[in-house]
Amino acid sequence: MNEGYLLACGIVWQKTGEPDAGWELIEALRSHDPYLQSLAAVVLVGSGLRSLELLQDAVRSGALTTEQAVPCIMDLLRSNHPGNGVRTQSNETTSAETTSAVNLHRNAGLVN
Repeated sequence: MNEGYLLACGIVWQKTGEPDAGWELIEALRSHDPYLQSLAAVVLVGSGLRSLELLQDAVRSGALTTEQAVPCIMDLLRSNHPGNGVRTQSNETTSAETTSAVNLHRNAGLVN
């Protein structure tokens, strides 16, 4: 899996909730590449409660361990996003917001 494909899946997931795109993000959380893991987590968190359901399904099905899912779930629950009734600005996470979040992770040394 490469970054471009993952970003495309993220856009589809955010815009349409297409299950196959969401499951590709779940697969990226399992990656040995910390950059792909971080990118998938940012997109999932940015997608709101839809992602919470997907993460729960992934744990129930054994696609993710609890240890793999919990950090993303916690970030999602703490996020200021439309599906959780907290965010007051735009209800859509833009590509620019996603890119900014990934760059923050990269600059913080969380990803390469």
